[in-house]
Amino acid sequence: MMVYAHAADNSRQSSFKPLTWPKIPNESVGGLSPIDSFWKAALNKAGVAPAPQADKRTLLRRLHIDITGLPPKNEDIQEFLNDSSPYAYEKVVEKLLASPAFGEHWGQQWLDLVRYSDSEGFKIDRIRPDAWKYRNWVIQSLNDDLPYDKFIRWQLAGDELAPDNQVARIATGFLRLAPEESNGADYTQIRQDILNDVTDVTAQAFLGLTLGCARCHHHKFDPIRQDEYFKFQAFFSGIIYPDSIPLAPVSLSSGQKSIEEKVLSMRKELSLMMEKHEKDLFEEIVVALDPQTQVALKTPPEKRTVTQTQLAILASKQIERRKTKLYRRLKPEQRAIYDKTFESLANLTKELPTQEAYMGVMEKFPLAPSTYRLAQGDVRKPKEEVQPGFPAWLEKNAPQISQLSNSSGRRTALAKWLTQPDHPLTARVMVNRIWQGYFGTGLVANPSDFGKASEPYHQPEILDWLASELVRNDYSLKSIHRMIVNSSPYKLSSKISDPDILVKGNKVDPENHLVWHAEVRRLSAEEIRDAILHASGALNHGMHNGVVRFALPASLASSRYAWTKDESADSSKRRSIYLIQRRNLPNPSLEAFDFPDRNLSCAIRNDTVTAVQALALLNDPEMLDHSRNLAANILQKSGNNTRMQIQEGFLAILKRAPDSAELEQSRVFIEVNSAAVDPLERLSDLIHALLNTSEFLELE
Repeated sequence: MMVYAHAADNSRQSSFKPLTWPKIPNESVGGLSPIDSFWKAALNKAGVAPAPQADKRTLLRRLHIDITGLPPKNEDIQEFLNDSSPYAYEKVVEKLLASPAFGEHWGQQWLDLVRYSDSEGFKIDRIRPDAWKYRNWVIQSLNDDLPYDKFIRWQLAGDELAPDNQVARIATGFLRLAPEESNGADYTQIRQDILNDVTDVTAQAFLGLTLGCARCHHHKFDPIRQDEYFKFQAFFSGIIYPDSIPLAPVSLSSGQKSIEEKVLSMRKELSLMMEKHEKDLFEEIVVALDPQTQVALKTPPEKRTVTQTQLAILASKQIERRKTKLYRRLKPEQRAIYDKTFESLANLTKELPTQEAYMGVMEKFPLAPSTYRLAQGDVRKPKEEVQPGFPAWLEKNAPQISQLSNSSGRRTALAKWLTQPDHPLTARVMVNRIWQGYFGTGLVANPSDFGKASEPYHQPEILDWLASELVRNDYSLKSIHRMIVNSSPYKLSSKISDPDILVKGNKVDPENHLVWHAEVRRLSAEEIRDAILHASGALNHGMHNGVVRFALPASLASSRYAWTKDESADSSKRRSIYLIQRRNLPNPSLEAFDFPDRNLSCAIRNDTVTAVQALALLNDPEMLDHSRNLAANILQKSGNNTRMQIQEGFLAILKRAPDSAELEQSRVFIEVNSAAVDPLERLSDLIHALLNTSEFLELE
């Protein structure tokens, strides 16, 4: 018998209780916000004094990068420095929260969490051509301040809740982000692997629980039994995973209908030419698959069970991919006929509208397939059947499931349970992620583990108050961002001149859990690249439909996973969130700065310091190109005036004028020490050096 020891006063235990507003302490006098009151009470109790407030220039850069991921423009800095009104700071906050760059920056945090990728992983690592629509949905939802409860519901059950809403259906792309071995041999195992991945990531993302630890046995730390893992998994058992789903029916004119008839006739003609070869291929592939999938593929589609339909759809992806190579089996005279017909078909198809599709999930049957507890998590060892259910220590009642004509309705029940106003975890988990985005560490240090194995919670009253406010404000995420950046702890300086404050703070709270000073952090991989583009004036703003295929270094150009660079020059200047994410070929420049593995959910990025990072900043061809481009722009403005060149370089990169010492050092560097002869190369060297400074690469 397992014993779960949770002390009654343990802050972890409070996260499993229904959400309630905590009592605001007496420090609320003096017009402090509730966040300030809880924070100040914690500091007073510990006997720690806070650092002074950061200066206006530091605060503005912090705000811009934390909210949008981009540095401020020089005109924004001057406007803020010159604005002496009491609401100057709040005006900047509102402007940044309304910026399209907000969703692009904060969307990246969510995409890390749900292991977003444009490819499926494993050996083939096929590209998922419509995955970007989910990525853009996340960005747009955050910009529109889509209520967080709807943000959850649509991702889990948009096809059930709003089947006629294209946006809601695109949101179900969340359930298609698991790695998938489409070239496998055991699709019963592949189906189970996908279900396991979806179960684990759903629990991590929305509940902040390591539910996956109960897949093979009872959870070692939290009160989660193995059968409860599979009860939670049962909510997803009816999902099928087609490669693409039509977004809307295509409307054809009378002339186009005539063309479509010809197209269908030609396709039938081509299919007849390949019929024998396709049958041979089917037999070649099917014989190597697991027994259950063999039966599924040989059963007529209309007679397949739900599980057989799932297995057949998964395995058919391999068959369809292999069909593209059957052309080689045609005799030379057949190829000539095939080529001519195919060319005519291609020309006719251009005259028809394109069927737009999306990457998402759907169900076809009101009855979902059975789910069993698996001994040691092994799909070959099914035990007793289980029904959909929630972890008993969180919810005693069974889910209220209403079957639909073409869907089990199970995911709707899960989505509604997760978004109950008094749910103990949903709101707490999300506001903790937002807090982490601004302070580097959450109030719960491990944002995807609110269980017993997590570190002790810090200032749980702030966590509960923010979570309660999220629900009270109709799940507006921007309301939480606004509260945090307007709070006193967010505005603190990282520099402390008072030795008494420094000594006492480091003694009592060396890890800065109470947030008595601001932390200095290095910019993320995307923030560095985007800031360089921003400084050079080359950044291409605006949402991008599709993915950006950037230039690969020569060492990777021959990889089987390589791609051809986009022809458009503007494409490569898009923000980093739009760069193609291929699981087997990550961006080497971003990877050097701790860009996460897209096979795994990432709640906290690593923060390493390596020689590779310095070498990337010094030698990356893209870095050198941006330095040269910015230098060319400056030369156009400043001509041969070295002093003006230096001033423009400092303003573009560090957003300030150089002091007298920096001005002289830079002049000597350009005019005396530079090995380059060409004026453009001399200035490029200085620009490159400025882009390598800690002042540019770090945020105070």
